[in-house]
Amino acid sequence: MCAWLRALASVAPEDKGSLAAVQKAGRKGKESTVRIQGLVAAGWLAPGEKRDALLLEFLGGEDDSLARAAALGLALTREAEHAEALTARREGASEALVADLEAALQVLEKGSLEPLGEPIARLCRDDVPRERFFGFSR
Repeated sequence: MCAWLRALASVAPEDKGSLAAVQKAGRKGKESTVRIQGLVAAGWLAPGEKRDALLLEFLGGEDDSLARAAALGLALTREAEHAEALTARREGASEALVADLEAALQVLEKGSLEPLGEPIARLCRDDVPRERFFGFSR
């Protein structure tokens, strides 16, 4: 589906064009899948205020699937300072969002991306095994 956004961000995380493409997809994608892929892809980008602002904005938003994508993107950063925002978002969240928040917090605590394998596959509708990133086969 739009896995190319995740691929772009992972191979060119510091490129301004990658940031622009991911931001545009996350904010203005015409299909929800494109927006979801853009937000998840943002997690692969190099640290920066624009990346963090994008993810934190959608984490706090009302659209459940976009909040889930933002949570997974924040987990992909592996930056522990995002744990507080993820923890705070659990209050009043849907069951699906809570599950993704828990997976994200596990990544920030332990470092392994394995807890994100199933949530990303499910949310991004990605049926391609990603053992290199998530260390398991479905």
